[in-house]
Amino acid sequence: MIGLVREPLNLYNSNAIKVLNMRSAQVGYVERDCATVFAPLMDAGLITLEGIVPSTLGVKQRYRLPCQVHIFSRIDAFSIVENTIEGGGLLLIPPEEPMFQLFVSAVAEEKKKAKDFKSIDDIFMLVSANEDKEEEGVRMKGTLVVCPPSVMSTWITQLIEHTRHGSFKVYLYYGGEQTQIVRELQKYDLALTTYSTLAVEQNRESPIKKMEWFRVILDEAHVIKNEGALQSQAVIGLKAKRRWVV
Repeated sequence: MIGLVREPLNLYNSNAIKVLNMRSAQVGYVERDCATVFAPLMDAGLITLEGIVPSTLGVKQRYRLPCQVHIFSRIDAFSIVENTIEGGGLLLIPPEEPMFQLFVSAVAEEKKKAKDFKSIDDIFMLVSANEDKEEEGVRMKGTLVVCPPSVMSTWITQLIEHTRHGSFKVYLYYGGEQTQIVRELQKYDLALTTYSTLAVEQNRESPIKKMEWFRVILDEAHVIKNEGALQSQAVIGLKAKRRWVV
C-alpha cells in the first residue's frame, strides 16, 4: 500500500503527485500524464487516491514500477470524476474484473498480517454517546484523528464501511482552504488531519488548536518520537479529554 499526495509547489510540474511508502517516506512520483488527470480532481476535493504496487519480482526497470490506483470519489461527484478520468485516456477497472479482485485479495492478506482489520465501531459509538460540554465558550465533542497522508485514504475507507450514510459527519482538515471558524468545526463528529498540517499551523491561530476535543487519536504515532520536532510540539499542544496512541 502506498500514499499518493499532491505536491502543487513542485518546481517542475504543478500537477505533481508524490508517492509515499508505508513509512510516509517519498519514493517517487506518479507519471506526468496520469498526474495531469488526477491533480485537478484532487485539488477540487472530488477524489482521494490510494496506490497498490504488485510484486516487482521479474521487473527489469526498477525505477518505473506498475501501480494500481484506487480512487475514492464523493457520490455526488462520481459522474464528473468518471468522465474526467476516462476523457484523460485512463482506464477505470470495475470491481468485478479479475484484475481488480487479484489486487484486493493481496491487500486483504496484507492488512490481516498488519492487524488492520479491527472494527472501529466502538469509536463511533463513543462519539455518538458524547455529551456536549460548554467550557470557555468552546464545546467539547467529537474526535480528531491525526495520521500521515499515506494512511488517510484508509481512514476514509473505514469510515465509509463502518458508518451509515449521513449519520456521521466527517471534516477533512487537509489541503486546500480549511475553515478557520471553531463553531463550524464543532458541527462534525470527527475531523481528519495530518501531522504535517498541525506542524504548519503550530505558530499561528488554528481552530484545531482552539477546540476542546473529546478524543484525539494519533495513528502511526512513531512519527512524533522526536519530542523537539515541530509536529510533535503541535500534537502535545492539542486539548483533549482522552488521547489514543496507535
